[in-house]
Amino acid sequence: MERIPPHSPDVEVAVLGAMLQDEAAATVAASSLALQDFYQDRHQLIFQAALRCLNRGIRPDIQTLGEELRRQGKLQEVGTVTLVQIVEAIPTAANVAYHARIVREKAERRGIIQAAERIAAAGYRDQEPMDEYRAQAEAMLFQALQGGQGADILTPSEVAASLDREERFPGLTVGLPLWDEPFPLLTEGRLVVLAGRPGIGKTAMACAVLSRQGLARPPIPTYFISCE
Repeated sequence: MERIPPHSPDVEVAVLGAMLQDEAAATVAASSLALQDFYQDRHQLIFQAALRCLNRGIRPDIQTLGEELRRQGKLQEVGTVTLVQIVEAIPTAANVAYHARIVREKAERRGIIQAAERIAAAGYRDQEPMDEYRAQAEAMLFQALQGGQGADILTPSEVAASLDREERFPGLTVGLPLWDEPFPLLTEGRLVVLAGRPGIGKTAMACAVLSRQGLARPPIPTYFISCE
């Protein structure tokens, strides 16, 4: 008999309904969950559309979410009636953090189960040398146990589009035109990756940027960790 992976459709609906009711709840869910945490494809589509709205600074209510799904050509697949039913399914968005944790835990269980199944399948094939099989098994299990979280990272094109907006974003200046103009690159919630070949000054630049923040008036708390 086929076993159904762990999931809770009602709790997934509760999270999505909270996101469509309250912008603060939408932010909480977006920072706690990833797209694949939702088991049902329809729920993944709704969550993805909500994330796109949030990334553009738009509150994901029924109207804006419906328009986003229509723009993606997914509205018919989800259905307007479904969106209304999701919003009406819960009386309040106050428990979104609790519900999001349940959705995340179910996803983690599915991930561990899938990793164990892949490890077992590779073991039954009995093709790789033992050292290689052990390393693969450890890697797959480790990845499943880490269980990533958080919302989808903005793509380079989406970041570029946000920087092309006319309005200015509040952010931290570092004294370098490339970082500060036309808009500050360092803004709340953004991950900035400074990459390049060895020996060109990446660490020195990072230290200079952080030092400027720490020496500002008033000083801005910074935290620097080096693997060197």
